[in-house]
Amino acid sequence: MGVKRGAILSLAAVMLFIGVSKAAYYGGLSMGISDEKMVDRYRFPVTHWIMMSLNSEYKTHVDEDVDFTMSFDTYDAKKQANIREIKARLENISTPYEACKMAYHKVARTWDSGGFSYGKYLSRSDPSGDLREVLNSRLLGSYVDGYHSAMLIAMAFGAVYAAGKRRHSVLFFSIVTLTGVILFFLIWENPPRYIVTFIPVIMLLCTAGTRFITAIISRFCKRASASK
Repeated sequence: MGVKRGAILSLAAVMLFIGVSKAAYYGGLSMGISDEKMVDRYRFPVTHWIMMSLNSEYKTHVDEDVDFTMSFDTYDAKKQANIREIKARLENISTPYEACKMAYHKVARTWDSGGFSYGKYLSRSDPSGDLREVLNSRLLGSYVDGYHSAMLIAMAFGAVYAAGKRRHSVLFFSIVTLTGVILFFLIWENPPRYIVTFIPVIMLLCTAGTRFITAIISRFCKRASASK
């Protein structure tokens, strides 16, 4: 599959997603599941998540921001209030240092959890007995963090390999996709669990990276043997 064909398929997938979303929206209205007044009252504008992503504590979700947006009665009022708050928060990120600091914390928060912060969600379901002990054990935590670290290293090597192999369009689009994911989460709510959706793309790069690492080690071993 060529790069152009891949781009066309990607665009088609985006258009399909938008079409399905619109169909679900208007279908809900036509079937009486909701009405325009209800939508106007409870619908959150995109600006809400952009505003929340700019919180000063770099949290992935802020209940106070949800309450702030919900305090306005209409969609347009929510949007305008969010825009005002976004401008106010951007004033606190007025230097390159502050911008880099926020970017670092957001990227780290998204990608540094091998368990995708499962402990937080365990507290909601409250499992008991042996299952809780296993899930909260240091051994499991060490395993998932170690696996995640190895995955990130392999992914990085895979990205380096794929960057010079544009004819392998699947790997090239994997890089484009994950670059877009990283940039998107800089301006959006970014809990670690959101990257689970992209595990298939990540594994493509991990596979290429593992092969690349193996080739490097093999080449090094051959040179070491030849020099003896």
